[in-house]
Amino acid sequence: MPDEFIREAWSHGKAIAAIGSGSQVLKSAGFSADNTMGIFAGNAATVTAEVLDALSGPVRFPWRFQVDSASICQ
Repeated sequence: MPDEFIREAWSHGKAIAAIGSGSQVLKSAGFSADNTMGIFAGNAATVTAEVLDALSGPVRFPWRFQVDSASICQ
């Protein structure tokens, strides 16, 4: 079930965050931390700061998908 949730969030361009051992859930779903793609993992303080910083701009990560344009996801 968590794998499905992560893939769904990915397909909608949403930020994904894993704290502590949650990074194992990311790995089992086939993902790894990549801040440029909106996937954050680490300790609570670091991940919180990274997510808040990333979400200060557009709330989606359209560059994950070559067919999307940044203008439609802002």
